[in-house]
Amino acid sequence: MTVVTNVVQNKIDLIDITNPSNLVVTDINMSSYGNGIQSVAVKGKIAVAVDVKTNDYYTNFVTLEGWEAISLASNKNWYATNYQGKPYAYINGFGSTNSEASNDWLVSPKMTFGGTRVLSFENATRYTGGDFKLKISTDYNGSVSTATWTEIPFTKSTGNYVFVNSGDLDLGDYTGQVNIAFHYTSTSGATNEAAGWEITNLRVTNQNTDAHDNGKVVIFNNNGTLLHEVKVGALPDMVTFTDDGSKIIVANEGEPNDAYSVDPMGTIGIITVADGSYKELNFLTQSLTNATDGTAVRLGATPSNAKGQDIEPEYIAVKGNYAYVTLQENNAIAKVDLTTNTLSLVKSLGAKSYASDSNNTIDIFEEGAINMKSFDGLFGLYMPDSIATYDVNGTTYLVTANEGDGREYNAHVDEVKIKNITLDSTIVANFVDDKRDMKVVKDMGDVDTDGDYDKL
Repeated sequence: MTVVTNVVQNKIDLIDITNPSNLVVTDINMSSYGNGIQSVAVKGKIAVAVDVKTNDYYTNFVTLEGWEAISLASNKNWYATNYQGKPYAYINGFGSTNSEASNDWLVSPKMTFGGTRVLSFENATRYTGGDFKLKISTDYNGSVSTATWTEIPFTKSTGNYVFVNSGDLDLGDYTGQVNIAFHYTSTSGATNEAAGWEITNLRVTNQNTDAHDNGKVVIFNNNGTLLHEVKVGALPDMVTFTDDGSKIIVANEGEPNDAYSVDPMGTIGIITVADGSYKELNFLTQSLTNATDGTAVRLGATPSNAKGQDIEPEYIAVKGNYAYVTLQENNAIAKVDLTTNTLSLVKSLGAKSYASDSNNTIDIFEEGAINMKSFDGLFGLYMPDSIATYDVNGTTYLVTANEGDGREYNAHVDEVKIKNITLDSTIVANFVDDKRDMKVVKDMGDVDTDGDYDKL
């Protein structure tokens, strides 16, 4: 079985490759579980981590409940149907002889808007003719003819009943009581040509709080049958199985919003596959261990200024009875004991010196050539993203991809160019001219707390 993730359409495809000349593909639409696939893991079963946003409204049109199907012209009306288990709302004005012109509306229930709202849905079409538009009104009172409607452009399917996503449609300009509608028209007569249109998985999302609800891990067997739907922490970024497939580990990153008005806790979740039970580990009371060079676990002087919120799990590797989780912005790794489902260690990875006596060099110039040099007072943080393990002679080693990643939000940026900070007299001569364009973290380096940076 091969699993393919389709992020654009928010689905996964299970492809049975037993017979390469006759591939069997099973689609699993994830839209009813959440707003975006974050990670997929497979080991006998399939685990999908999904982000969950705060939805003002969601429907996949199993029925048209709450919606008004209004026909101003034609004997062809909007109705709810399904194909191969996928529900949708459908309209097709085609008639072989003497058909009427179609002028058909599908109008939503009233919604209360305030702040930023984003609409998205899937649509599919086949055949040609007529028109299909998305519209919005703030004064609809039961009559589509007298209401004021504004057309909202969206990405349309190109045909053959292939579903595409409309894209995220910003409705932030509309406040108060709002109705959205799909308006379908086609021509009349014996030569009538009319397209068929399908819509499903429509959601309106409050973007002021999006991406900060608790996410989910959805577990399927290898033929796509749902086994468990497990509520986990905020923003589940990565998911993986233990070696024996009995547990699933999830890194709930818990990033803040741009305004830092919402900053959920970063946590590590452990799911028992057999029964779907869940345990969550947070960092509120966890002791933090310095690196051997004395470098502390970095919290970053964020507006939250709280260990539970500032530690953000990123990626996971499992070896035997332990899971190793990178904490990228914190320049650290967490070790989880999977026999007791507890945190056993959170340790800083330290800093790499580029001083002249370190035997380490770095190229910090942007002049189109390799120019490796040492710099007294300059240190590098590892800030790992992904992680893997291997064993040699009974010793487990960790391999990390040290991406390095600063926090950059509207309310908080933790990077700054050297030219915009004051350097201590002991290192200022080492960073002149083009070297001063390099970015460093703002919260580390003022060793004696006198307002200037003693190291970078």
